[in-house]
Amino acid sequence: MKGLLRLLGHLPWGHNCFDLLTQLNALLSASPATPDLFNAASRLDGHYIPSRYPDAFPTGVPADYYNQAEAEQALEDAQNLVAFVHNHLP
Repeated sequence: MKGLLRLLGHLPWGHNCFDLLTQLNALLSASPATPDLFNAASRLDGHYIPSRYPDAFPTGVPADYYNQAEAEQALEDAQNLVAFVHNHLP
């Protein structure tokens, strides 16, 4: 998403998928993102800190708090966001 925003002349900041998608959506009015895609971005944002830092949870490690279904959903969400970006490349 950051790459497409830069290609469109913007200087994106941060790692918040929902915010980056919101910025893209404002620029791509001909074929905007769906509510499902915004939900995917929001779900991915929920993984940003806890999946990376061993002290993000009060006990245990991040691997103790994730399961196969959550991992598969995160992968599907990421693939959908990447497909959206690819579909909007010039």
